[in-house]
Amino acid sequence: MRSRPAFCLLFLVFLSACATPTPADSPLSPLFIYLQADPSGTPRLFAQTDLSSAPQPLSFPLPTDCSLYNLYPSPNDYLLAAEFDCGGGPVVQLLDLRTAEITTPAEAYEVDSRFLAWSADGGYVYLKADSLGAPFVLRADVTTGSGKILDLPETVYDMAALPDGRILYAFTRGLGFGSEVWSADSDGKDASLLFSEPADIVAYLRPSPDGAQLAYILLPDSPVPFPDGELLVRAVSGEDARFLAAADAGHGYAPAWSPDGAGIAFVARLTSEPFTSSLSFYRFSDAKLTPLTLFEDAVVESPAWSPDGAALAFNVVRNGTIQVWIEGFPGGEPFPLDETAASCCAVWLPGK
Repeated sequence: MRSRPAFCLLFLVFLSACATPTPADSPLSPLFIYLQADPSGTPRLFAQTDLSSAPQPLSFPLPTDCSLYNLYPSPNDYLLAAEFDCGGGPVVQLLDLRTAEITTPAEAYEVDSRFLAWSADGGYVYLKADSLGAPFVLRADVTTGSGKILDLPETVYDMAALPDGRILYAFTRGLGFGSEVWSADSDGKDASLLFSEPADIVAYLRPSPDGAQLAYILLPDSPVPFPDGELLVRAVSGEDARFLAAADAGHGYAPAWSPDGAGIAFVARLTSEPFTSSLSFYRFSDAKLTPLTLFEDAVVESPAWSPDGAALAFNVVRNGTIQVWIEGFPGGEPFPLDETAASCCAVWLPGK
């Protein structure tokens, strides 16, 4: 399920210096982070304490000759997983914004790695490693740096973590065999089948904030690229799924629960040739479907919610340019983060 376009700006030089990292004993506040080109055209990671504050460049010697695929914030700490597309395959690094330390969890195994999920407490990061060789799922301890290879199928392609510590994972037994979703302990043990889709692929598993429900995109198990898909939700306890809306499938756009669990923002397809998309929001209280963006000539990508649910950030790809846009919720007017520069992959690190 890796078809989302990578950000085209390459990290060809080290990033500039930044402010002193946050002291380890200080309380955490929400932090808005994104990639943006500076006036010289050099891409840098920037951070803001809120949308009105001045951007501050972050200092991380990120991989050279690699493009940023996406950023994945820890659920409760100043840690950021950054996934890059590099010449030797994908690479995941963990960036510690308190200490400016960088770790590469799969480095000791000398294999490529892709991001799968954070554990709900932020203590572990799960990676799909050695995708071009003998694939395995690696659970890395972010405190000790130690890794554990989990006894899971090598065809696991998606994963999510529940608040109670369990994990959910999806895998396929091959083209035409559909997919299965299983639950297991955090170390992959005591696994049990949650549900299966013999004719379809289950993608982008996203549990609700309380862990009671699971949203995902369902798409046909077919070699046809970028098919139409469906946004579904079901109880994690295993009851039948409920259809919510038609959704784009195959481009890598995951649904995103609002922080209060009241609804889901997701990417809907507008046209196929040329491909254009928009954001929509499904509200559970009245089953209302509301368009959030109305671009007619752009590709709108998966949103990231602010921790308070008052705003969403998302990429807009148009005329060969990618930019971060912001929209207040509910009912705000979308606007670009910076009209003068390319940008990508905005996320919020939640506060405590």
